[in-house]
Order: sequence, then structure tokens, then C-alpha cells
Amino acid sequence: MTATVQTTVVDEHRVLSIAGELDAAASPAIGEQVQRLLDERSAGTIVIDLSDVSFLDSSALTMLIQARNRATADSIPLAVVLDDNDRVEKLIKITGLSGVFDLYPNVADALREERH
Repeated sequence: MTATVQTTVVDEHRVLSIAGELDAAASPAIGEQVQRLLDERSAGTIVIDLSDVSFLDSSALTMLIQARNRATADSIPLAVVLDDNDRVEKLIKITGLSGVFDLYPNVADALREERH
């Protein structure tokens, strides 16, 4: 199964919900979608929701780091949602990236935190 992505707008925020396997086959296209959202420079936060991701590889981590670096450079808030996704959360913690991303248990918490 490859990854699917859905973008929704909540107030001025953009939520990119990803499901399936986020691997070398899917990461470039999803990375392009994230870059397009960053190009929009909306007033709100970009939330990358990984709750329904069943697999994440190094290309996906690279894509997430590139998105974070671009968002930081452009002063655009970026949040990552892990929900109860133990597999993805474990990988992010093992790689030391839990201190790099603003991580949230759900989209509502990410948006609530970013509104303050």
C-alpha cells in the first residue's frame, strides 16, 4: 500500500493527513505537497498528521526534516501529529528527532497550541 494524503483547511491552518506507507516511493510527491503549502505562506500553522502512517523510512524522515527546515527559515509554524502511532513515534525518538519537531497527540491539540 502506498501513502495517500488529504489536505484540509481549519481556519487559517493547513492540515496534511497522511495514511499508509510513507516510503521512498511516496515521500517525493508528499514532500512536494508540503513545499506547496509552505509556498502559500498562509498565516497559520502547517500540521502534518502521521496518525495513520503504517510505515516510515529514512526518505520520509528526510522529507520531514526538509519541511521543518524550510518552515523554520520562513517563520511558518509546523506541527507533527503522531496520535497513538507507536511505530512512527519510536522511530522519531530513536533518531533523536523528537526534539526537532513540535509533536502533538492529535490535530486538535496541535491547532489549539499554535493558536496561543
